[in-house]
Formats: sequence, C-alpha cells, structure tokens
Amino acid sequence: MRVLFLDQEAVYADQLPAGLRQVGCEVKVLTEVLHGQLEQELTRFHPDFVLTMGWSWFATEPRLKVIRQCVDAHKIPLVYWATEDPCWHERWSVPYVQRVKPDLVATICKEYVPRYEAMGLRAIALPFGYNHELFQTVAPRPGYTCDIAIVANFYTADYYSVNRRRSLEDLVTPLLTQGHRVMIWGNNWHVAPQFGVPVRQGMWYGYLHHKEAPVVYNSAKIVIGLQNEFDYETNLTMRTCEVMGAGGFLLTSRTKAISSFFEERKHLVASSSAAETLALVKHYLAHPEERAEIAAAGQAFVRMGHTYADRAVKLLLPVLARGGEVRSMEAESEPVVTLLHTPYCDCCHSDHDQSGSASDHQTGSHSPDQSGSSSCERSDSHSRSESGSPGSDSSGSSDGEQCGSMGFDLSGCSAGGSDTASGSSSDHSADE
Repeated sequence: MRVLFLDQEAVYADQLPAGLRQVGCEVKVLTEVLHGQLEQELTRFHPDFVLTMGWSWFATEPRLKVIRQCVDAHKIPLVYWATEDPCWHERWSVPYVQRVKPDLVATICKEYVPRYEAMGLRAIALPFGYNHELFQTVAPRPGYTCDIAIVANFYTADYYSVNRRRSLEDLVTPLLTQGHRVMIWGNNWHVAPQFGVPVRQGMWYGYLHHKEAPVVYNSAKIVIGLQNEFDYETNLTMRTCEVMGAGGFLLTSRTKAISSFFEERKHLVASSSAAETLALVKHYLAHPEERAEIAAAGQAFVRMGHTYADRAVKLLLPVLARGGEVRSMEAESEPVVTLLHTPYCDCCHSDHDQSGSASDHQTGSHSPDQSGSSSCERSDSHSRSESGSPGSDSSGSSDGEQCGSMGFDLSGCSAGGSDTASGSSSDHSADE
C-alpha cells in the first residue's frame, strides 16, 4: 500500500507515517502542494490514501483548497489525524475538517468520535504512540546525567491555565521550590517565573531535537512528563509513550488516560498533588532498583502495543474496509500488514522518503557543558512554532498565508507550539 503524507515537519514524519512504513506501506512525504507538486505526485506515485494531521503551519487556506481539489480529482481517500482534540476541537479541528472533508478522521480523543460522526464523517480513536526505531535504550551521556529531567515547552495560552498549569503545579513547581536539581529542555521557559514557576538560571537548556530526546530520558534518574488533559480516556501527550519506549523512568500526572492505559508503580508512577510528587521523588531517588524495574516493565509494555506500527494497523483497518484485509501477526516481533485481494492497493516494500536526521537539525540544540550551562545560545528560528503563536505564519512559506487566514478562532494563544521540544510545529494537544 502506498501512502502520501503531507507536511513540512520531520518530527511528524517520524510518527504515524513511520509506523505505516514499519508495517509494510510505501510512504512518501510531500512538503509543499501549492505549485503543482501534489498533482504531480498523485499522478506519479498513485497513493492509496493521503494522510494529513493535527496542528501545523502547513495548513493554510490555499493548501487545504489544493489538497481537497486534488484528492477529489484523483478519487483518492483523505485521512486526517486529529491531534488537536479536545482542547482545540472547535477552534482548529472542526474548521479543518469542514474545509478538507476527510474520508476518515482518526482522533486522539475517543470521546470525540461521536462528534465527527454527527458531522457525517467516519471516525476512529487513534491515540499517540511512539516510534520504536527512534526511542530505544541508549547509553547515558556525560553532561546530561541528572536526578530529574523535563523535556517540554512552557505555554502561556489561556487553555493551559487550567489543564497544563495543573500538571505544572503538581509536578514541576514543588520540585523547583524545594531546590531539586532539574534540567529542562524546551522553549519559553524563560517566562516561567512570571507565572509562578521558579526556573533558575542554569536549569534551562533550550531546544532539543526529538531524535536526541532518548539520550535525556536515559541520562536522568526521573523524567517528568506533563499532561494536558485529565478527564479523557485516550488523551496521552505525545511524549508519554516516547519516554517509556526509550526506557526512561516516567513520573507524570494522574489522568483518566494514564489510569486507563498503564498500571501505576508497575509501568510508571503518577501524582495528583505537589506533596505526592515530592514523596515519590524522594522514594525513587533512594531506590534505584525499583526505578530500573518499573522503567523496564514500562518499556516492555508500550513495546507490545503502543508503537506507531500498532497505531498504523488500527488506522489501516477502516482504510481498507472496502476490500482489503489487515492481519496483525502477534507471533512476529513487528506488526505485519497483509493485503489480500485488494483491488485498489499494492503490497509494497518499505522506501520511506523522509527528510530530517538528527544531525541535520542540531545547530539549535542545547547540550550542557561541564559547567551545567548551555553550550550554545538558542535561536528562535530553530523552532518557529515553539516560540511562535498560532495564527501567525512564521514558516516562511511562499504563499504568505497564515493559519489564521482560514478563519479559525485562535484567540487566547499567546504562546503556541510543538508538542515536542524538538523544534517542529507540533500540535498543542501533543505537547508535553
């Protein structure tokens, strides 16, 4: 099966598109559509479906119009992965689907499937997972070793005053207030003290490429994982499974999704208050053998059912419902997709046309030097969406349009950004 993924960000291509490649699909990434590229690629590549996703500066009004026109002309299904639900559902997801009219919506929020169905759209739940080829156990690196690490962005948007700030207040603020040595990667933490989060000089190391994150997760004794939603069954942040998949020991907020997917003190540990966070940190810093046992169990657990290969199999089931069959071969070490007598599909080899390697993007990353301070100064151009705001096009795209030009209600976003602190314009729901 051939899949054409539309976006400009390498971090996105390393997620669900990578999972599709891992289960046998041929995946190509197209980073521009405005000047005939999409028409040319649809004609030449003949994809079985086109995939778009969540929050991205790629999604301007002119591009969405071209996408819908081209897939209609070629009669190719369009799949949209709605990674902005639920917090940006009305402001982003609804206007997006109204414009592109996808043939299938995969939402990270199970509870929102009926909302799409009420709009006359086919919909499934498809939460975030992790790329098992990227997020693996690696050796700790000198300069990154620490008691506690955070890889996240700091947001000041109104939405996060309720949900994200609750996670910050439970997990981060008490550790900083009590003087714990915490190493922080991500954007916008320089404004954190203005919002009562006492980040001190020498703690913040700026932008971190997503392919470098496993080094941090394996160099820290405890990794703090912020959450954005507390009351939805499938809403995990993007980094939740990535930390665990890399073998990190995760301390996160206790949410409905965390309780639904994982077992506390077996796969990870969770907190609902500042006092509980301090007690957990004190205990697990003093018991490395328990940390190692939980981290290993968590890694094994996500590896068995929460990779993007697993998510890809679930996505392909409804995509192929018109005549294809998908089998997940549990006896195999990797999920396998077998296409049986599918008239509009090809069973093809893996040839992932994907841009972006870790070395390609490291110029803006911060690595600690021996003094514990960052060895280079952050450039905002390295991560436009992490330091930019929704509705302002800082992508330098040739059309000059803005996300706001679609008429989306993006008021209240004073600091938008990437779900990862990786320098890509990831969606808000994803961010950690």
